[in-house]
Amino acid sequence: MISKVLLAHLPERDRSAYLANGPFLAVTAKTICDPAEYVRQELEPVRLQGIAGDNEEMAEGLVCLAVLIAGRCG
Repeated sequence: MISKVLLAHLPERDRSAYLANGPFLAVTAKTICDPAEYVRQELEPVRLQGIAGDNEEMAEGLVCLAVLIAGRCG
């Protein structure tokens, strides 16, 4: 789910360019394939909350979380 965290925090131009490659292929019955729906259901909440989840979107039985840790490295 690190991809959701990274996509949610990209500049709008870069995120839109990436999502323009959709629709995406369904990996499971829970995969969101429509880019606009993906932004609304997943990326907007991640951008606001800083936490992303995967509830069997990438693999059946797989549930995981990713969080944004903001700051500077080095």
